[in-house]
Amino acid sequence: MAELRARFAEELDYTHEAEVQSRFAAIHTGDATIRVPAIVLGRTTRRVLTSELATGLDFDAARARPPEERAAWAATLWRFVFGSLLGHGLFNADPHPGNYLFQPAGVVAFLDFGCTRQLSPDRATDIVEAHRAAARGDEEALFEAFRRMLGVPSGQQERRMRSYVQACFEPLLARGPYRITREYAKSLWDELAQGALVQAWGSRKEFVPLPADLLFLNRLQLGFYSVLARLDVAVDYGALEAEWL
Repeated sequence: MAELRARFAEELDYTHEAEVQSRFAAIHTGDATIRVPAIVLGRTTRRVLTSELATGLDFDAARARPPEERAAWAATLWRFVFGSLLGHGLFNADPHPGNYLFQPAGVVAFLDFGCTRQLSPDRATDIVEAHRAAARGDEEALFEAFRRMLGVPSGQQERRMRSYVQACFEPLLARGPYRITREYAKSLWDELAQGALVQAWGSRKEFVPLPADLLFLNRLQLGFYSVLARLDVAVDYGALEAEWL
């Protein structure tokens, strides 16, 4: 609850959002397809956020475009999300379809940086190690990274964790183009729901709570995959991550 309160309170402070948006812009400076609107500092206060105007197709219009265009946009979305996370331990926890504007040649403008999270250096290192393990196809090392992060005991929670992590990393473990579908995105929700039921009815001694600083990482994971599912194209996400790993 403290984590929820802190992140949502930040969304009410546009000075904070302006700082974070400027940081994301700096991270992706020079990228040919990622656009983060610049902040107009002289016209931004705690209650007013002013940035340069961004234009482009909305999400529904983008979904109606040919597959090759959608694939280019999906690749840009992945590079934005995981480039910031793996390179800087920073992520935008609000992957909402209304927060993207789609332009020609795979260019995407990214809006709304109110709900973000900076991971600790140790936590960020664990995330990178998990993605490196997935890139090698080393599932045991992948599970070990998450076991370390979550501190899960052996038993039901560990089995649920392995099942969920394997599902989440399926686009990378596939070793080639992978099409994220609505059915796949829904299966992640189902995995979490089933895990919650098992935990609710199981022995308290077999479970540990989710670390607070990872709460919004789940929001990113599920929300982002739902966005990609609606674009409905196959992309080699592992090849994209190879640039950073």
